Amino acid sequence: MGWSNQLSTMLDPGTILQERYRLVRLIGQGGMGAVYEAVDQRLGTTVALKQTHAPGGALGRAFEREARLLAGLRHPSLPKVIDHFADATGQYLVMEYIPGDDLATLLERRGAPFPVQEALAWADQLLRVLEYLHTRQPPILHRDIKPQNLKLTAEGEVVLLDFGLARGDPAAHSQVTSGGSLFGYTPHYAPLEQVHNSGTDQRSDLYALAATLHHLLTGVKPADALSRATAVLRRQPDPLGSPGEINPLVPPEVSAVLLRALSLNQEERPASAAEMRAALAHARAAAAASPPDWDAPTVAAVAEVPEDEPPRPSAPRPQALARTGALAAWLRRLAMIPLPAPLARLAGQRPLWQPLAAAGALLLLLLLAVRGGGETPRAERATLAPRATAVRPAATRTLGSAGVAVPTRPAPVPSAAPAGQSGVTPTAVQPARAASLEPDAVYAGRLPVVLTVRGEGLDRVRAFQLRAASGAAIVPEVRNASTSEALLVIGELPGLLNGEEAFALYLDDVAQPLTVVLRDYRERRTIRGVRAAYSYTGRVSSDESGALTQMLTDPASGSAPVAVLRNGDEVDLLRDDVPGWYQVRLVIRGRITQASVVGWVERWLVDNQGVPEAPVFAGRLGKTPTDAAVPCGARQYKSSIYGSVERADGGGIGGALVRVTSADGRNRFSQRTKKNGTFAIGGLGCTTWVVELLEVPGLAGFKANAVTVKNLNGGQYTAAEVRFRRQP
Repeated sequence: MGWSNQLSTMLDPGTILQERYRLVRLIGQGGMGAVYEAVDQRLGTTVALKQTHAPGGALGRAFEREARLLAGLRHPSLPKVIDHFADATGQYLVMEYIPGDDLATLLERRGAPFPVQEALAWADQLLRVLEYLHTRQPPILHRDIKPQNLKLTAEGEVVLLDFGLARGDPAAHSQVTSGGSLFGYTPHYAPLEQVHNSGTDQRSDLYALAATLHHLLTGVKPADALSRATAVLRRQPDPLGSPGEINPLVPPEVSAVLLRALSLNQEERPASAAEMRAALAHARAAAAASPPDWDAPTVAAVAEVPEDEPPRPSAPRPQALARTGALAAWLRRLAMIPLPAPLARLAGQRPLWQPLAAAGALLLLLLLAVRGGGETPRAERATLAPRATAVRPAATRTLGSAGVAVPTRPAPVPSAAPAGQSGVTPTAVQPARAASLEPDAVYAGRLPVVLTVRGEGLDRVRAFQLRAASGAAIVPEVRNASTSEALLVIGELPGLLNGEEAFALYLDDVAQPLTVVLRDYRERRTIRGVRAAYSYTGRVSSDESGALTQMLTDPASGSAPVAVLRNGDEVDLLRDDVPGWYQVRLVIRGRITQASVVGWVERWLVDNQGVPEAPVFAGRLGKTPTDAAVPCGARQYKSSIYGSVERADGGGIGGALVRVTSADGRNRFSQRTKKNGTFAIGGLGCTTWVVELLEVPGLAGFKANAVTVKNLNGGQYTAAEVRFRRQP
C-alpha cells in the first residue's frame, strides 16, 4: 500500500474547480495532500481547499471521515465545513479559511517559549473544545493534537485543525496519519496506547495536548512515549523533562498538572478535559498566590566531627549556594523576557536583556562565592564530607539467581620469624590471578555458555563469580580447573537480559581486570533496505523525514505495527528461525526517536538482499487494425492511439502517465489516464509511434515495455489500441 510523498497532480493558481472555486495559492503540501487558498466565486468569500490525491483506499476513507465529522460540528475553535467533492485530480474538502500562522511556525519564528499566561489561555480554549468533542455521541477523538495543527487568529483565538486521524466510532482504528504516515500517530505528541494501537480514549487527546503545551512552554519537543517507556523498563530516568526545569518561568504547579497528563499510564491522567481544565485553573491560581521565596535556606544534616580532625579546604556554605541558585534562576527568568519594542528598535533589534542578565548572574556567583568563603564551620564540614567508616566483610556472600552462599577466603598472611630468632622467612602464598577470559562477548540466548579463564593459581580458587554493575551476579559451574586454566559453565542467568550487560570476573571476591559481555541477541544489524524506491512493495512509504517501514507484532504482513524503522537504524537480531523474517529489537541511541521495542520485519528490509522485484506492466498492441495496407494519404493529423492502464484484475488505474513519441523524436504527447484508467491521444500523423508508460500512482518503481505502433496513415479513421496491464 505504498504511495508517493508528492502529489502527482499539483494545481496552478487560477485553476477553477467545480465551476466555483478559483485557486489563489498553495498554502501547504504533505505526503497525503495539499491545502490551497481559494475564492468561492459564488459567495465571494475566501475558503481553504484541502486536496488528497488518493480518492480511494485508506487515505480516501480517512478523508471522507474527516469531512463527515467536521460537517456535524459547531464550535468557535473548529473550522466550518462548506463543501466536499471529488474529481479526476482528487478529493476536496472546502473549509472556512482561518488566516494566520500555526503555533509551530510562530514558535520557530519566535525562537523562545511562549509566555506562560498566553499558553495557558490557549490551553483553556483547547480543553473547552475537547470537552465539546469528547461529549458527542459517540465521542470524537482528534488523535493528532500538535502545534502544527493549531492556528492562531488575529484575535488571539486558537483553532484546532486537521481531523485526518479523528475517530468517532470506538471500533475503528485509522492506519493513516495526516502527514501520510502508515501508523496513525505523530511522534513526540502521541501517547503510548496510540503508538501501540492498543485502544485510545479521551485521555489520549489529553496526553497530546499536554505534550503540545510542554513544547510551547519550553521550546523543546517532549520525549516520545516509546523512548520513555523503554527507559522506564530499563530502570533508567524518564527522558521527559519537567517544563519548570527547562523553563524556570513555568510554575511548578502547572508543571505538575502537565506531567500528570503526560503519564504513560492512561489511568493516572486526568479523567476528562473538564478535570484537566479545572486542574490548570487551580494551578494558575496557586502559582499566583505563592511567589517563589528567594531567601529560603537550605536545610542540611549536622554531624559531629572529632576535635583532632584537620580543617578541610573552605567551600561556599549551603545557605550561600541556595541564595545563589535562587537568584540565578531569577536572572534566567529575566533573560527570557522579550525586549520592549521601543528599546529593540534603539538597539537595532539586538536582545540586550540576555547578555546583561548573563553577565549579572556571573558577577553574582563570584561575589557570593567569595563571601561564602573562609573556614567552613565544623558542623558544615561534616555535612560536606562525612567520615568514611571501615566495614568488615561478611564471612559469606549470596550470589546468583539460585541464592548460593559462597564462602570468602581471607587473603593469605605471610608468616614471620619471632624477634631475635634467626632462620629463613617462609615465602608468602601469591593470590590467584586471571590473565584472560574468552570469549569476551557471547550470545546468552541459549544456555549453557562456556567461558575459558587462563591465568595463575586457578586451582586454588574456591569461588569464581561474575558480577554486573547492576548488582546481578552469576556463580558458574567450574570444570577442569588447573593451575593455568579453568572452564566456567553458565547454566542459569540471574534474570532476563534486555540487550547486553557486562559482567566482571571475581576470584575469591577479588576483582579481576576482565569482563564478559552477555547479550540476548545474536548480532547487531543496520537497516539497509528501507528505500523510497521500494514503495511498490507496499512495505515502504515516506513522510517528511524520509522513507520508513513498520515493525510488526507477528511474522505476518497483516499483523499490527508496533514501531517505525528507517534506513540507518540499528536493530538487535533476536530470532532468524522463521523463513523470510527477523525478530528484532530497535536499539536506543542518544537521540529521542523510536524506542527499543521488539517486533518482526522482513529480512530484505534489513539486509537489502532478495528485494521483491518491481511490478511489471505488460504493454501490448490491441486487435484494432492499423491498416498497414492503406498508404499514407495527404499530410493529415487525424489518427489516434487509445487504450488503458490496468491492475492485474483488469480494473483501470487512474492518474497514470502515458507518453506517445514519434519515431524521429520531434513530436511528443503525454496524457494521464482518467479515473477508469483509459486514455486517448489524437491528432497523430502518418509515422511510427512509440507508446510508453511513465508513471503509476503509488509506485515509485515498476517495469513496462514500450509498444510500437506503425503505419497510422494520418486519416480520421485509423487508430491503434495499446493496453498496459500489471502482471500478477
